[in-house]
Amino acid sequence: MRVATVVFGVVRGSVRMKEMVRLLFLRCVKVGEKNEGRKMKEWRDGLLVV
Repeated sequence: MRVATVVFGVVRGSVRMKEMVRLLFLRCVKVGEKNEGRKMKEWRDGLLVV
């Protein structure tokens, strides 16, 4: 039972980390689109495929 709690906590933590990374990434993309929109978009599409 305790192990499940730890695993659940790690999973939730990683989800939260992913959300933060995604928000940071989206912010970078917004800034990048102003500078060089097309290259950034292709890079983002490549990441979404992966």
